[in-house]
Amino acid sequence: MTRATTSTQDHATLPSPTLTGARSATAILAVCGCAVAFYLALYQWHVIAGVWDPFFRDPSGQYANGSERVLNSWLSRKLPVSDAFIGSLAYAIELIADLIGGRERWRTAPWAVLVTAAVALAMGIGSAALVVIQPTLIHSWCTLCLTSAAISFIVLALVAPEAWASIQYLRHRKSPQRPVAPPSHESQNYGADSART
Repeated sequence: MTRATTSTQDHATLPSPTLTGARSATAILAVCGCAVAFYLALYQWHVIAGVWDPFFRDPSGQYANGSERVLNSWLSRKLPVSDAFIGSLAYAIELIADLIGGRERWRTAPWAVLVTAAVALAMGIGSAALVVIQPTLIHSWCTLCLTSAAISFIVLALVAPEAWASIQYLRHRKSPQRPVAPPSHESQNYGADSART
């Protein structure tokens, strides 16, 4: 038996880090995030007259609430397109990529896993920046913006284990004598299997 054959068998028998529950949660959250972001985009496009915000007021009194102040801020106006619409597109891409592949997609479709993770990471970084910018530069808060940020952070945490397994798989694919061990709650020893020739 060759090392390549052994490695292929090892990959097939390892527990999958692609958890159905995590993917379902990611998909649901992506739909919710897309809906929230698109709703905010409708306001920025002047399709709707106002934005719901039960918690934050505009300290200047210029807008009906804090959300409208944030969505009309100088930062939002500097972008060539609605930043909320960009967020809704990102959530849509996240959803599509999350739905691609089966339980073994971490090794059969690693590109889909990495696209999901890359978008989630970008959204997480953007959300973190937004959370900092709102009180420091805009001097107001946006309830639904914070909701979208929370969704981004949760999605990033959900996709991280599967993405790490795909990265390990791609790194070790050129070294078939070393099996890929995806994240698992149980400690397992694969040394004996990988040492077979």
